[in-house]
Amino acid sequence: MPITADLFANALLGLPVAGLFVRAVLATVPELTIHPPFTLSFSKPGNKVISQLMHRSQYCIPSEVADQLIGDPVLLLTTLNEIFGTHYSFQSLPALEPIMLYCTRQAYDFGLVYGLLRPWWSSIPDFPSLLSHFELLKRVDREHRESAIAGGLVNERLMRPRRVWDLYSNRVLPFWAINVQWDESGVAVLNRSREIQAVSHAWVSPEQRASVYTRINSYEWLVPIPEDIDLDDLRIELLNLRDTEKAGYAWLDVLCLRQEDRDSRREVLRKQEWKIDVPTIGTIYEHCELTIVYLNGLGRPFEENDLDSRRHWCNRAWTMQEWYCARGKHGSVSLGGITDQSPPFDISWLSLSRHDFAKQLCERMSPSNVHNCLHRIITAAAMMNRRMAEREVDRVAGLACFVCDKTQPVFNEQRDVDDAWLRLVICMTPIARGQLFFIFPVAGDHEHKWMPSWSQLLEGA
Repeated sequence: MPITADLFANALLGLPVAGLFVRAVLATVPELTIHPPFTLSFSKPGNKVISQLMHRSQYCIPSEVADQLIGDPVLLLTTLNEIFGTHYSFQSLPALEPIMLYCTRQAYDFGLVYGLLRPWWSSIPDFPSLLSHFELLKRVDREHRESAIAGGLVNERLMRPRRVWDLYSNRVLPFWAINVQWDESGVAVLNRSREIQAVSHAWVSPEQRASVYTRINSYEWLVPIPEDIDLDDLRIELLNLRDTEKAGYAWLDVLCLRQEDRDSRREVLRKQEWKIDVPTIGTIYEHCELTIVYLNGLGRPFEENDLDSRRHWCNRAWTMQEWYCARGKHGSVSLGGITDQSPPFDISWLSLSRHDFAKQLCERMSPSNVHNCLHRIITAAAMMNRRMAEREVDRVAGLACFVCDKTQPVFNEQRDVDDAWLRLVICMTPIARGQLFFIFPVAGDHEHKWMPSWSQLLEGA
């Protein structure tokens, strides 16, 4: 089959082409100069977070390079060659020409082009069917997600994430495009990914947030972040905190999980994606070898503050499963936002710290206490009862990681809490369901008399 621009278009169908604001005339940049290695420097004035100040790398391109629209296919190839240190040409590799032509005609900025091609660049000489392979990967990914939902249930808990943040190109990419393995075997100890790191954080209050459109996710949705941080600075820190050069990707909910938007059409798409993406968040932390934790809000400086605050990381419903999954076998956790004034302790070894703040945090996040929630619905409900969430159904859904196995309910934030609770009971492991009925034999005070209601469980747990 001849490789054509149309074939490449079909392969990448569904990617954001030019975003909400940038479906513009191609901009040729004849004098764009690229001189790796690159130095990334902080953007936010007065930034005190040590790891957010600077990062130097051969392959992590600055935002000003990623944002360029290169309208000349030859110049685009030349720029890629300069970064990768290769000498590809359209004469030696004819398959490259339709790729470059397609990217320029669709107004892909350089960051998106670089992010899509970087995982495959060294294989291009031996992979003349790369475009057909892209088409196959995208189709398999779509079919896999469609088949994972049946009867209102997610029957594949170990689903790979839909998107990841490529820290090298500073663009959000579909998972199928990054050429990274994901263990879906279901064995007791999963092979954790060294290529992807996860981020765990508590959302700050609405009045402290800013919702921004950004090129990083191709303007696909408004990204809610603390108003006093910069995503480019956060990127620098994630690059500096990784424990291996292979960790070029990150999963961050505000960038990789579609967020609420003012556009009603995008809202329909978000609700559809959340059916499977929210129930499978836990498996992302279970698969990533490294998780970065921000106790005071995403990207913000770490300092001692009120552990009783309903907004603190240790009091949120979703961070319960993130902490449990991240600290499983072969997993590691690092603290983000460290400044010169931050309290000195290692979050991976809270129980060994002599620092008062660390001791108080350990009392709330003791690994043994969290582990005791596994298959124990009464214990898990008691812990969840002390945690806060945006919606009550979030607290119900947050228990699935502990008391369900391969099957979990789809997520619907508009669902009645007792309906969500019923679906969770149906998906529980026999051990968890048996504990509910035999240790908590209470007739329900709602529609279903054969089981306690959600409110009854929380009151008695």
